[in-house]
Amino acid sequence: MKCPKCGCEIKEGYLYCQDCGEEIRMVPDFEVELDAIIDEGAMEAAKIFDGESNIEDIRNVRTVENPQDGVNRGNRIKIAVIFAGIFILVGSFMFAITNFNRYFSFEYQYEKALKYYNMGNYADALKTSKHAMELNRDDRRASLLLADSYIELEKYDEALAILYSMLDKNNDDAEVYDRLLDCILATENYDEIATLYEKSPTDEIKSKFKAYLAPPVEFSEPEGEYEDDLKIWLKADAPGRIFYTLDGSEPDEGSLIYDKEIELTEGETTISAILINEYGLKSQVVSKSYTIDYGFVEVPKLVQKSGNYAIPKPIEVEYPEDYVCYYTDNGENPTEESNIYSGPILMPIGRTEYRFMCVDSRNRKSDVIVAVYSPNMNCLIDKDTAVNAIQFQLMSRGDDIMGNSYRVNYAYGKDNSSFYVIDEYKGKSKTGRQFAVDTVFGTLYSIRYNEESRKFIINNI
Repeated sequence: MKCPKCGCEIKEGYLYCQDCGEEIRMVPDFEVELDAIIDEGAMEAAKIFDGESNIEDIRNVRTVENPQDGVNRGNRIKIAVIFAGIFILVGSFMFAITNFNRYFSFEYQYEKALKYYNMGNYADALKTSKHAMELNRDDRRASLLLADSYIELEKYDEALAILYSMLDKNNDDAEVYDRLLDCILATENYDEIATLYEKSPTDEIKSKFKAYLAPPVEFSEPEGEYEDDLKIWLKADAPGRIFYTLDGSEPDEGSLIYDKEIELTEGETTISAILINEYGLKSQVVSKSYTIDYGFVEVPKLVQKSGNYAIPKPIEVEYPEDYVCYYTDNGENPTEESNIYSGPILMPIGRTEYRFMCVDSRNRKSDVIVAVYSPNMNCLIDKDTAVNAIQFQLMSRGDDIMGNSYRVNYAYGKDNSSFYVIDEYKGKSKTGRQFAVDTVFGTLYSIRYNEESRKFIINNI
């Protein structure tokens, strides 16, 4: 062995350098071993920290045969324990620093809450997202996640409180409206839908609620005055039932159910209607008033006025096409059982009082009008002579008139001529043939009514 100071060779068994007197220490170099021991100590310390060892493992050191070796090994263990302690302290400090930073990191806490939520651990997601929101109240993500956690836990009141507070800060957050709608549908508090619809700032957001709203009922006809019967159809642009009243009162579930058109007749009617949709939401009440006034039933208009006629004219009346005209010639007021006027009436011989009445399509009756007619013809031929002339003429041309009778019932005038009108009877019934005899010249004619021209036509016989 050489002296570490002067390099001289030291004899075996000497503890001093014989040349320079330097003391020679007989302790071996353990730096490499120390490193291993430190590593071992660190591992032991880690085991101790993890609870996998205990202090007795350090104390139970086997006593070596060589005392000096025992001392040296004890020293090494002490050093390892010291290093392990330092390592534990440093590790704990670093761990505490890391956890401290994480605890106050919004991003870390939000991601942690989101992870809990995605795992279905809504209770921890709720707790962690609430902590994240406390760290940064301006970041909407934590608030939305907190609301979502409340919703999953069916704590809808708490979720609504969070969401409405978010709307106070930002009224056009579509995701907030989505979650509010989820809460409303879950709690069946549908009345809130109309409120949210009104608060929605854009058409896009409003569209989220439109399907749940009850729009006002639409009427097929505008309100106002009408002259004819009216049919009103009601409709609504949403599923549900329409209820209505006809007296202007406010409709509800106990009112009339609309299932077909509403028919209105003469008078004033106010229809009030409401839609109650499948969610029980009510629309606003819509009311419209209709007045139907048919007007007066027109009375028949006389073409020939009452009076005495030297040249008798057929009696004619005018009235609307959809009316029916009834008349009498006995001085009594007509009814719907009386004669129906269908065309001009030959003026009867003598004084005759006619009464006319119209009935419209709604079965309303007009006032009765009265007319009195009296033919006052210039007659050189009397009635009996006229009848005999007709009979003789018919027999002379070969007509079989046995058993027939003839009677002057009416008068007729054409241009400046007047005529007796004679009916042919078979027994007590008229045969339908009529004849006309000129009251001055006695000329004989047949007379018939033409439906197309609505006039009487006379022909020579």
